[in-house]
Amino acid sequence: MRAPTKARIYLAEQRQHQIGAGYVGSKSVLSSPELPDELQIYDISLKESSPFFKPAFEDTLSIVMAQSSSVWIDADNATSVRIEEYEVAMLTIGEGEVISIQNPNFNMQAGFILIQLPAAEVTEFKKIDMFSSNGLQRTMVNECCYMYTGKFSGRQEGQLAVDERSVVHVFVLEGAFEFQNRLLQPRDALTLSGINNVEFEALSNEARLVVFVCS
Repeated sequence: MRAPTKARIYLAEQRQHQIGAGYVGSKSVLSSPELPDELQIYDISLKESSPFFKPAFEDTLSIVMAQSSSVWIDADNATSVRIEEYEVAMLTIGEGEVISIQNPNFNMQAGFILIQLPAAEVTEFKKIDMFSSNGLQRTMVNECCYMYTGKFSGRQEGQLAVDERSVVHVFVLEGAFEFQNRLLQPRDALTLSGINNVEFEALSNEARLVVFVCS
């Protein structure tokens, strides 16, 4: 007998607030009883010329998405790199190392999303433009997890076939979506399990989302 679909919504207004010298933001922790690993999502706005530091307490895969303006990324094991708005950088931060994300602008704030999960293996530094229009683009983040990103027009529908033993994490970057008959607005998240086909519809133009399928 097929197990029932399990779902949990993480509303943006319920996230943990993050405040530091030079930045404000919030944090979401997405988890599921089916998998021990958590997905941590930081939504940060940096003041002019300000940095954000995040130490790693275990080997950690870090995915940085520039959301407004550009940001500089520095890590103990990687060369400094700049990513522009909607570009994505992916790298492994070793236990005890620190990732630094800085606003290089002197006259404007810079926003970014930092997504972290335990690293199953060392991932070489990658910088990619992952937001194709009206479709999902897949990237393997480690041996257990795939990441899908996409940009959609209003009323554009999509679906994703998955193994029902997998856990699906959804995070809306911009715009609104109906995901498995659940309304998700900017910075809302959803975790699903026990499902083999995920259906969604964009409810606004220039709607962007990221989906993780982990097993």
